[in-house]
Formats: sequence, C-alpha cells, structure tokens
Amino acid sequence: MVSEIGDWEFIYIDTTQNPEIAGQYLIFSVPTLLLFAQGKEVQRFNRHFGLDDLKLELERYQKLTRSAK
Repeated sequence: MVSEIGDWEFIYIDTTQNPEIAGQYLIFSVPTLLLFAQGKEVQRFNRHFGLDDLKLELERYQKLTRSAK
C-alpha cells in the first residue's frame, strides 16, 4: 500500500520504546495509526480497522490536499 500511495510519508514508532511520544499523541492501544495532513491530525485508526478503510482515507485526503494546492 505504501508504494501505491506516493504522497504520504510513513513513520513507525514503537510506543514501548518511546512512551513520551505515545503520551503526547494520546496513544493507548496498539496498533494505532495517525494520519496527518498539512501538519494536523486528520484521522485516527485504533485496534481493529481494515486496510481498505485506511486506503480509502489516504486516497481521500490525498485528493483534498492536491486540490488545495
């Protein structure tokens, strides 16, 4: 999926190794995915989510950010 959607940067953070970051972003369950667009959190996925749902959101925000340029 990462190679299919090119305008996003993906960063993995191990919350057990970086508890201060987990606290800063209020991450209490794993897995948690945070989507940021233009420096702001726009979507949060916790625990049980489908990859299809994630892909749809990535594509939706990608279209929005492209149209805003």
